Amino acid sequence: MNQRLRTLLLYALLFLLSVPWYWRLYPELAQRMLLGVPLWVVVSVVGSFCISVQTARVLSRPWPEEDVDS
Repeated sequence: MNQRLRTLLLYALLFLLSVPWYWRLYPELAQRMLLGVPLWVVVSVVGSFCISVQTARVLSRPWPEEDVDS
């Protein structure tokens, strides 16, 4: 699997986990408290943080079209 496809799949997975659409399927789990907030909030914030880290990692590398000799 090439790097671009792997990156796109990772973003798709992170966005699916970060958006709390699936928590309505598990209402008792969604209402559990962690650090003073519902669990779904913690999962969304951690997912958003992971998306930010992934974006920083992707942007820290040179673009494939860039000349790295200069």
